[in-house]
Amino acid sequence: MLVREDVKNTSDSSGLHALVQYAGSLDGDGDNLILANPSAMTARVFEIAEFAKHPRIVIEVTSGE
Repeated sequence: MLVREDVKNTSDSSGLHALVQYAGSLDGDGDNLILANPSAMTARVFEIAEFAKHPRIVIEVTSGE
């Protein structure tokens, strides 16, 4: 199961915690939380929080967005 969430403006600490907690609850083989099209500021927050290192989180940027 893939869960895709548009996250243009998710950058407060409670939202970040909720995303990490949800991603950690995914237990099926190949289950991932896809964080799609973050704004530049949100992408920077994800980078600082090292979301790309989480085994269940995928950050997806669609060109033209």
